[in-house]
Amino acid sequence: MSVGKQKEPISLSRLTTLVFLPMQERQAAEDAFLPARNYGIVFNGMHKSGRSTWGAGIFHNVFESGYSYLKTPIQITGRVTGIPYLTEDESNLLHIGLGLRYSDAKQPVIAKTESEFYLSPIFVETPEIESSHFYTYDLEMYWRKGPFLMGGEFIGSRVISSNFDDPSPFGFNIMGNWAVTGEMRSYRKRSGTFDPMPVSKPVGHGGHGGLELSVRYSYIQLNNGNVDGGLMRTTSAGVNWWPSPRVQFGCNYRYIVLDRFDEIGKSSGMNVRIMMMLD
Repeated sequence: MSVGKQKEPISLSRLTTLVFLPMQERQAAEDAFLPARNYGIVFNGMHKSGRSTWGAGIFHNVFESGYSYLKTPIQITGRVTGIPYLTEDESNLLHIGLGLRYSDAKQPVIAKTESEFYLSPIFVETPEIESSHFYTYDLEMYWRKGPFLMGGEFIGSRVISSNFDDPSPFGFNIMGNWAVTGEMRSYRKRSGTFDPMPVSKPVGHGGHGGLELSVRYSYIQLNNGNVDGGLMRTTSAGVNWWPSPRVQFGCNYRYIVLDRFDEIGKSSGMNVRIMMMLD
């Protein structure tokens, strides 16, 4: 059990620390539908075989909401994962998971996100939706074989609102990652997530570090019911070089197509990151 401001158990990508993901930013739907952290209590466990996990939590962010306790919504979340396929040496596995989130929506619901660039303008956004309650769900599947990791997640929401014809916005991503230098991301059986890419031969210790290449396609659709929030498609490619497990040089390129207000716009950009973990 854990108590405090923490990640809600619903999505593999959200439960993974951002700097350890293959891409520098999360998929658009994840930032639009799921909070980064919330105040609450989380319970979790693992089957004794190590091939399935469960997590559940209840959250109430009265500390930062700006509203009283009775006017701040409650969120109840849960996630289960399993490994339906696993080789004897554990180098080849298939991961599946399901996450659910419920909110009593005491405040208007809004979904919005940037263009998968930190601090960029908002690209897709719904109006404030008065709702009695809403559900969010996450379906995840990943396959890892040695240095290769591929998979994705589908995130959808069902907002109960007669004024907006019960909209159901959604989004998904498909990604692929290859550790060119041969390292394999370990699988955390207790949490149903993947570890950061290890570095088998760091610079200064007889090697040239670890190199990984990644591609991703993401899609978010906020046009649904009586809501016109926009549609965005993003294609990304990235490269990360890890001289050591605590230092990273990374570069991401994104090509974005936005369909909103009966117009189609295109944009692109590049992220460069130099990261050093001191603690």
